[in-house]
Amino acid sequence: RVDHAPFRLFGEAQEGRLVTLLQSLVREPVEADIRAVLGGAERRDAIAGRGGEIALVPFTAPAWARAAVVDLTMDRAQWTRFTDFGVSVIDAAGRIVAKQPLNYAVGRLQVPLPEQHGDLALRLHLLPGLAEPGSTEPWRVTATIRLYADSGVALDAGVERTHRMHLASGETLAAAFERPPSPWPLPERFHPLAIVIAAARGEAWTREIGLGPEGTP
Repeated sequence: RVDHAPFRLFGEAQEGRLVTLLQSLVREPVEADIRAVLGGAERRDAIAGRGGEIALVPFTAPAWARAAVVDLTMDRAQWTRFTDFGVSVIDAAGRIVAKQPLNYAVGRLQVPLPEQHGDLALRLHLLPGLAEPGSTEPWRVTATIRLYADSGVALDAGVERTHRMHLASGETLAAAFERPPSPWPLPERFHPLAIVIAAARGEAWTREIGLGPEGTP
């Protein structure tokens, strides 16, 4: 069974706050409770490659991270140029921590981390296989690396920690949360990762929002 959310949920960092937006997608009014937590950290890299060259993206999974996820996206028109696209994460000793081929222009790699680990030096490996042998044509991929903490830290919504919102049909409303500093030390080029939870009609939907430079959606 698929329950479609009655609203579109998105947001961005603005002036030291997380501003979330709910856009109604249904004809009848909707009442929703919105809350947010800091759940970890996020880093986004725009990777430019050429031909079949392997692209390497080093990063660190800190001791507080219980899991990591890598999301890859590329232009759909570009995907037709590949016969395969390997994705793997390798540790400092050369061991493969996780691997999975990219089967479409959008893909996700789950990266398990050992329990009670220290700071782990890891490398994301991208292995493109172009349909034209010996091709040196350029390609581009966006890699989003997310690190998840064991538990989240609730964000304040003014006096309370939850916004109650009443959306009319087609209406868009904003809800703001205070943006505290990260409770965890962040690796290089990582920013806090917020998780917004919207509950309505007995269901709950979530959206992960990287709190990078202000104005970054």
